[in-house]
Amino acid sequence: MAAKSYSCSPEQAMNFKRDVQTYCGVINKLVVGTATLTADLQGVVNPLNVSDTAGMTVTGIMSDYHYEGGQTQPLNFGFMISNTNQVTLTGLLDLGLSNTDIVIGYTIYFFDPAAKTYYTCNWTNGATLTGVIAKHGSELAIHCDVTPYHGIDQPQLYPVHLSVVPTPGSTQAIYLQQSNTAKNVTTWGVANPGAA
Repeated sequence: MAAKSYSCSPEQAMNFKRDVQTYCGVINKLVVGTATLTADLQGVVNPLNVSDTAGMTVTGIMSDYHYEGGQTQPLNFGFMISNTNQVTLTGLLDLGLSNTDIVIGYTIYFFDPAAKTYYTCNWTNGATLTGVIAKHGSELAIHCDVTPYHGIDQPQLYPVHLSVVPTPGSTQAIYLQQSNTAKNVTTWGVANPGAA
């Protein structure tokens, strides 16, 4: 599969404007080790249903995503989390992570100019992916800033960078769209030989 890179607008996700046509995305669920980060960002507009005044409640707001396309290559995420989740995650990292398991669900949106509507371009389809934190040398590829993101005043959001490789022996689905109608699915991870 070809590499996928998205530069997402946190501003569009948090303060959605119908006349802005850019990538935006959310982290629907995130578990780091045994700690589930709280879905506490409320009222985030769903680009697929902008008339829903309640919006979505999510764990994070995406800033970027990169995946080289190989079945065992990492998914690289940049996203923002609340102060509450920043305190939780920073505390975990300060103590040293003995459990590097990751559970993550996400959705990235883009605009189809022909159909004049937003669509999901890369997402986990209501499910989650399981993996482990990748390593850069001997260091775990996870970082949480202690300084808030300056592009959004309220709520205060804190940048996180995370690279995840698939859980060994498992295959999982990543859903892709190139337009409002052109859909496909790619496999992330490699099954154990002889597994059903």
